[in-house]
Amino acid sequence: MRIFYLIIVTAIMFSSCSTKSADADGEVGSDIKVILQEEISEEGAKLVIRSETFEIFSCYNFSIVTQQHIRNNEIIITYSGILKPDLCLTALGRAKSLEFFGLKNGIYNIIFVNDGVRNEGELIVDDEKYVLNIEDPRNVFVETEVLNRS
Repeated sequence: MRIFYLIIVTAIMFSSCSTKSADADGEVGSDIKVILQEEISEEGAKLVIRSETFEIFSCYNFSIVTQQHIRNNEIIITYSGILKPDLCLTALGRAKSLEFFGLKNGIYNIIFVNDGVRNEGELIVDDEKYVLNIEDPRNVFVETEVLNRS
């Protein structure tokens, strides 16, 4: 009986996930929720923008492929696909990405591009908090609009 369970567990661990991977057209294929977090290190505090798909995948360790561009007071985060790793951690989970920013106090225009759709908003950074507002969210939604700084 133990051998039977061992075979089943081994088969589950090494089974492949049959879901989307990063493809040529750069489609994520899911709405995205954005969560503000802060990371404290010896170098100081950094804003972390954690992004997660609404869609749940059969592998826990899928990632969202992202590119970020910062120019003056404009931040552009583009979601361009879902990355399926070589080894699937077989458990249900959302695809995720983390973007780290060491920003000075100020007001930043922020643009999230998901599946070709621009979601524009404003990120306010001051000594006490981070505030993220998207004016007319279409397929990127903010879960944490205000984060008090540590």
